[in-house]
Amino acid sequence: MIAVLGIVWIGRARRWHEKWLDYRFLAERFRSAAFMAACDINVAALRPPRHLSLAYSSHDWMVAAFFSVWNRRPVLRGRDSPPTEGLKSLLFKAWIEDQIGYQEKVSKRQHGQHQVMSRITDTLFGLTLLAAVLHVADFASHSLEQALSLIVIAFPAAAASLAGIRTHGDYLRKSMRSAEMARHLREIRDRMEREKDRESFFKLVSETEEMMLRENEDWRVTVRFHTPELPV
Repeated sequence: MIAVLGIVWIGRARRWHEKWLDYRFLAERFRSAAFMAACDINVAALRPPRHLSLAYSSHDWMVAAFFSVWNRRPVLRGRDSPPTEGLKSLLFKAWIEDQIGYQEKVSKRQHGQHQVMSRITDTLFGLTLLAAVLHVADFASHSLEQALSLIVIAFPAAAASLAGIRTHGDYLRKSMRSAEMARHLREIRDRMEREKDRESFFKLVSETEEMMLRENEDWRVTVRFHTPELPV
């Protein structure tokens, strides 16, 4: 208990949770920016829409840090621009397909965690009910009665703890959000494959970059308030 208390207090004092959110946001911005720079397209403005205003502010340090790097990028000239087919191959393999695989993996993992915790909680509830019935029937031996009493007390507490972890982790929502993101990415990938016009292709690239930014902003709003707390 002392160790848990110390970890939570130190984490709050050093703002580990907030720093993790900021560093991950900055890393995701740099990931997309590398491909936008290869296409010589300007990145979306880092001003979250009204419904995602809790994600961050345009005055936050990571926004300034990102643009201080972005503004130092080498600018391609028209004659140096790579061919559209080469850009498609790069974006598909290193960016979009990679993100589709990542989102599908996250969706599967989060859904699996939700299912496992739900099944364990249901099992504990059923065992508690069975133990309570056997205890009320009063036909077991003294040692078995003690075991049944322990089950009736301990199993509901364990089930409640798992339910709290499942709710705090928000596994089902994260799973569905990642699955939806993967679906959107597959749709835009198919549109890119069919697109022949260079300018229209670049518009789809900008749309993809903004979509990933909005997903990141939504993730920040979700996780921002899931701070580490002391178990009660």
